Amino acid sequence: MNILTQTREFDRKEKYNLYIKGGKAIKDLPEGTELELVGYTVYEDENNKGDTVVITAMLLADGSVVSTSSETVRRELENIVTGLGIDFDSETLKIVTAKGVSKNGREYNTIEYAG
Repeated sequence: MNILTQTREFDRKEKYNLYIKGGKAIKDLPEGTELELVGYTVYEDENNKGDTVVITAMLLADGSVVSTSSETVRRELENIVTGLGIDFDSETLKIVTAKGVSKNGREYNTIEYAG
């Protein structure tokens, strides 16, 4: 595992939840699910085929984790955090799950700012 980004220092329990225990996949959540983030991390890991994948793991206010390998979700999350100047040391971020449709008609997962 190689940590690429983390929004703040996580304690041992948070690290366990983010990197070892894991949580729900964002693709398995119903569209419109609201999530309150207290931080997130982006890291490289190996899948069961031995390929390197980039994972975005989001720590929620209740201590649970939602993760994804979606580049679209990762890019949108980084755009929201950077664009709004979110500081996870002093605030949380509310997002909502959403779906989009690509130009070739494929459905994909994304997120939106929820306020």
